[in-house]
Amino acid sequence: MKRILAVALSLLVIGQTTTVLAADIPFANLINYDVVASDVNSIEAFTANLYTSFLGRVGSVEESQYWINKLRSGSITGVQAVAGFYNSSEYQNRLKTISNEDYIRSLYQGVLIREADSVGIEFWTGKINGGMSKVDILGGFLDSAEFGANCARAGITPGHFGNNAPSTTASTPVPTAAPVAQVTGDRNQVNDFVRRLYTIILNRGCSDTELADWTDKLLSGSVTGSQVIRGFIDSTEFASRNVSNDEFVSICFRAILGREADSVGLNEWTTRLNNGTSRSSIVTGFCGSDEFANLCKNYGITPIRIVNFPQARARLDIIGHDLRAAYNWSVMPYTRNNAWTNPALGSDYYAQIGFANHTGNCYVMAATFYEMAVELGYEAHQVGGMVPSVRGGMTPHSWVEVVIDGQIYVVDPDYQYSTGNSGYMIRYRQPGTWVYSDYQRMN
Repeated sequence: MKRILAVALSLLVIGQTTTVLAADIPFANLINYDVVASDVNSIEAFTANLYTSFLGRVGSVEESQYWINKLRSGSITGVQAVAGFYNSSEYQNRLKTISNEDYIRSLYQGVLIREADSVGIEFWTGKINGGMSKVDILGGFLDSAEFGANCARAGITPGHFGNNAPSTTASTPVPTAAPVAQVTGDRNQVNDFVRRLYTIILNRGCSDTELADWTDKLLSGSVTGSQVIRGFIDSTEFASRNVSNDEFVSICFRAILGREADSVGLNEWTTRLNNGTSRSSIVTGFCGSDEFANLCKNYGITPIRIVNFPQARARLDIIGHDLRAAYNWSVMPYTRNNAWTNPALGSDYYAQIGFANHTGNCYVMAATFYEMAVELGYEAHQVGGMVPSVRGGMTPHSWVEVVIDGQIYVVDPDYQYSTGNSGYMIRYRQPGTWVYSDYQRMN
């Protein structure tokens, strides 16, 4: 029997910090190690199996100890641990390249801790080919008596994936999220890009601290050129300038396209604004242009964040590329489903429901707004947490955080649906709003 678990456990016992990587080993080979449930009779072994089965590598001591401590303390269940690995960027990237058959094998080894039999592979791949979602299949494995028995053997509370799914889940602490943008320019180039925005948009110079703040963000790849443009144009300082529509268009030409507005373009865009097109839509159009891409290339920065939210993009094409329009659409008819309170399912899972049906609960509403906000170039994060229940106690809830001008704003479509009061760009602890607690970002 191939004892990859022995390797992981030896690292834990002797206290080494080396991470054994398996990048050069085919994924199909990794998930076919014949570790069996009888070997997994401790939390350490349970954790090691998750790393080898889902991530195709042995976890470092620090990584493994994180999960071991969580499971041993009872702060997370077996379901939450599996969900954390399943929802990690490492495993999700693997899913893009493996077959349905290998996906089923990874569930057998990761959840049931045994090699998949031919009958099981044929049955479950048939379900996928017939339209059943991979997440639903994961739920079937996690709610099985076999998984419960494996957890009991390791001394772990199994938990439940269905209607009583926990409202929070841990996420893999290592590795951290990758930057969203690649930068080729040096500090001087990026400094020049930022300085010109202070001059053109805010009509002033900048301090060394202000300059360094934006430049560091661009150099680290944590923001793109379009997100910095949003930061300046959506700032309270720019709003206080109270520029006219034609002045706004002229500023966009200079700041985003790097040139003065021609008479035809100035007239066309100003007319659109006068007829009701939002300024946010104008910024989206300018930032998506080849001219802006070339401008950013000259300064060595990435113009826009590359995302793959086609349904969000299609919806924005209909309602308008505007953040408020995205919010208004996301305040949708309510559908209660107790299974829709699990952050580990991911934003796209909930957004698919909302875009397809235009009905859902707080998680669904928040997910559709989150994806449209990211498509518009905003720094946005879906959040899972708790709010007070009308029946007493606390209840699971989801909303979105949007970061503008360095400030975090809460955007909560379900708050407006439930109370009739605006949940658009409110603040934590704002009088008259819900009390948000015990929360963490899902992305």
